[in-house]
Order: sequence, then structure tokens, then C-alpha cells
Amino acid sequence: MDNTGKAIYDVVVLIPHYNNLDGLIKSLGSIYYEESIMILVVDDGSILTERPVLQQLTKVTDYPVVLRFLQKNEGIEAALNLGISEILKTQNAKYIARLDCGDIMVRDRLKLQVSYLNENKNIYLLGSWVDFIQQGKRLFSLKLPKDHSTIRKQMMYKVCFIHPAVTFRVSGIDKVGYYPTDYPAAEDYAFFYRFVESFETANLQKVLTIVESNLEGISLSHRRLQLRSRLKVLLDNPKISILWIVGVIKIKLLQIVPNSIIISIKQLIYR
Repeated sequence: MDNTGKAIYDVVVLIPHYNNLDGLIKSLGSIYYEESIMILVVDDGSILTERPVLQQLTKVTDYPVVLRFLQKNEGIEAALNLGISEILKTQNAKYIARLDCGDIMVRDRLKLQVSYLNENKNIYLLGSWVDFIQQGKRLFSLKLPKDHSTIRKQMMYKVCFIHPAVTFRVSGIDKVGYYPTDYPAAEDYAFFYRFVESFETANLQKVLTIVESNLEGISLSHRRLQLRSRLKVLLDNPKISILWIVGVIKIKLLQIVPNSIIISIKQLIYR
């Protein structure tokens, strides 16, 4: 405890949950860190019968688990923002590490990310390479750009961070704010865009998170919503830049390509 009575943690792992108890248990079991850590699970209005089960999550991990509940399903932005509010209000933590239900942390992920951030005070958002799997089989590794200058350029036409693989400084929230609610299905892209514009960022060149992928799981309506929101992020942050123009054109082209073709291309590339 510090002199205000707040708990002191190196890192808080923030996990939103919605009707995926098996995935949550799987994710909790993958978390490993030898120093001070707390896990914060925010339930986004799951069915009431799951809530008593969620109370038993402390049996899955040796680390302290705090549960918070939204009374109704409000979406991942609301769940994450409740989590951040809780961390700022009641905890004293340096870093927030993200993880989604069903995704797995490689054993040394938190050690490597926290050590890197401790040694590089200028970096406020840190991701890593990611392995995507489907039904237990590895599909591909996503190798993301390493340095901030490259990330800043590429963010104008592609996503440079995978949401459940990032760890960021709590102190950065004062400037970038909470997750925005006006970019539905692309709240992570908008949130990371703010970090990239405000601070230096990086990706460790190693697979530190394993993400469960469902290539056919994104509906056409969801994909269109996501593309509209990503386009809005760019239009709300206009730049006189070839890369910015390329990013806008790319999204507009993706908006007219049928979802079935996108899925086929992904399956061809990934397999």
C-alpha cells in the first residue's frame, strides 16, 4: 500500500468478459508474472446465471482477481472504460496489459513488456508480434513494425497493434483519455491512434500473445461498421500526406469488396 491506502501493482491485466466463461478461464490460466500484479475482469452484462460462477475465478489463478459488472450489455468500450476508471480510482499501477477472453499470454510476455517499458521511459504503448490460431491450429504469425517512426507512418493505412497484445502506461491516460465511444468496432484503432500521435510507441519483435481467430466470424454488417469507424478516425485526423490518402482510399475500396471475397483471400493467404 502507498500512503493513500491504494494497492501498488506493476501491472494490471484488464480483461472484458461477455458470456465466454470457458475463454476467460483459458486466458486467466495463461497469465504469469513474478512481481506485483492484479487481474481486473469487467463483465459486460452477461446472463445473470454466470455471475455466481465468475465469483469462483480466484480458483483459476494464484493472482488477485477483481470483478466489476455492468448491469447490461453496453459493449467493449464501456467495459474497458469502466476498467480504466477502476484502475485510476482504486489502484496504483504503472501499466495496463490487455487480454481478451480465449486469448493466451506467452509465459514471459508480461516480464518482457514491463522490463522494456521500465527501461524505455519514452515508450507509452508497447505491443508485440502475435500468433493467430483456429481450433488449436496455428494459422500465421502477424509481424508488426518495431519502431515508432514506422508505426506512425503505417497507422495511416493499417492497424499496427493487436488489442489483446498491448501493454501501456497508466500515466498516458491523462493525455489520450479513455476509449472513444464514437468509433464503434474500431475503438482500439482510435485509442492506439491517439497514443501514436501523443507519445512514442513500439512493438517487441517476438510472439507474446496467441489469439483465437475465426475468419468467418465477422459479419458483413460488423465489418462495414468497423471500416466506417476506421475511416472516421482518419478523417477526424486529416494530414497532408500520401500515406494518409492511401489509407483513406484503401478503406473506401475495402468497403465495396464483398465480405466473401475478403474471407477467401484471407483463407488463401493464411493457409
